[in-house]
Amino acid sequence: MNRRWAWGAAIAVVFGLSAAGIWLAGMRRVSDVPETRHSQAVTDTFETYVNARFAYSVCYPRELLFPQGEAVNGDGQRFVSKDGLARVVVFGSNNVLEQTLQQIFDQDSKDFDGRPVSVSDRSIGGDSFTFSGDSGGDIVFEKTYLRNDRTKTLDIVYPKTAGAAYAALVRRMAECFRSAD
Repeated sequence: MNRRWAWGAAIAVVFGLSAAGIWLAGMRRVSDVPETRHSQAVTDTFETYVNARFAYSVCYPRELLFPQGEAVNGDGQRFVSKDGLARVVVFGSNNVLEQTLQQIFDQDSKDFDGRPVSVSDRSIGGDSFTFSGDSGGDIVFEKTYLRNDRTKTLDIVYPKTAGAAYAALVRRMAECFRSAD
């Protein structure tokens, strides 16, 4: 019986990793999109993405950010700006390493998408944290909840040169990013 369980677990892990790889491979990287100037202001026309698997939601400006398709495993969604200069990733995950909120914060605020971060603003307390800073010429923002041994994370990346145009967007998305449990 244990061997069957072990084989089943191994197959599930391989399938999960394959599905994640397919999802990530299908996503366009911001660097793959030709660079253009960002001039569009944040609008009042927001839609809401709801994730049933991890019980969270986030609003996004539908004229500026375009959904790239939910992950095969249902953990989240990736959005790319019309001009390709910004990206938003929202996802949930199980806290299989049983990390504390402080440990997750320490890890994420040092290394954002494989690049070091110079954090300029941070807040941690209760069941969530936020930080923003500079990473390789981009402004990065993260808000993460840790509830019921699950994390829900909102990551936003945009070029420094578009800072003023995106400041209101980041505030609005951070305010409407909610964990339902």
